[in-house]
Amino acid sequence: MRVFLSAYGNFYLAIPITYISSIMIYSGNNDKKIEHNNENHNTYISLPILFDCHSETPRHGIILRNSEHDENNGIIKNKTILLTTEIEHEINIPEERIYSMPKILDRIRISRVFSGILFEPEKQDKNMLLFLNPELLIQNLQKELI
Repeated sequence: MRVFLSAYGNFYLAIPITYISSIMIYSGNNDKKIEHNNENHNTYISLPILFDCHSETPRHGIILRNSEHDENNGIIKNKTILLTTEIEHEINIPEERIYSMPKILDRIRISRVFSGILFEPEKQDKNMLLFLNPELLIQNLQKELI
């Protein structure tokens, strides 16, 4: 599975490329978990705030698929954009290395947005990769479960 990796505290967030339409540099100031822009109808979801990593700064916007793009003048509208820390790199991770989320984590509301986990005990600073499922993220946000 090809993913983009971003660092958060003591874990990496892996976002599968299959969900991504494009990536943009983000230089705005976002202090809300979810913000809807009434002019262009974009919805911005701040992952650092969602993951309670308030000291982390969003550097990239990940534009999710299944949104409209006005090709005539390049305006981004009607999009869901995940604001994330800097995307450090893109990697390919074999599916057989990715494990299902442990059942014990079902009690933690934020775990409902992850599709898998990978432990890398040899890494000292960040030894866990959490695989984000943007569809689950949006469903849980709409139902106000997280």
